Amino acid sequence: MIANVDVDKLVDLLIKYKTQVSYLVAFILCAACFIGGRMTSQCPPKSVVCKAEEATITGLRSELTTKDATRVEMLRTQKDKDRKSCDVRVETAKLEMGATNKFLQCSDVCALIGQCRKAGRCK
Repeated sequence: MIANVDVDKLVDLLIKYKTQVSYLVAFILCAACFIGGRMTSQCPPKSVVCKAEEATITGLRSELTTKDATRVEMLRTQKDKDRKSCDVRVETAKLEMGATNKFLQCSDVCALIGQCRKAGRCK
């Protein structure tokens, strides 16, 4: 069942397509090297390779957590101070407005009552 293969024709085809054949052989060799390397090599686990980086990340994460807690506490303290300061200013403004809106004294009322009656505001 083996067909007669003309060796001269195969050699002629190889010479004609030598560039493509060389690329194919190089690809097959690269693939074989890659597969062989994958099968024979043992990579250490990530925890061993990246031990220093993981320690750095853990340290930075804890440092950020403490700084965030400190920042939140500082913001709350400042907000409380601002709120107290604002309350003092509001109360001061209320007192100042109350001082300017005091009732007129009797002499002022007596002087203005004629004008108010003429304007129709008093009966």
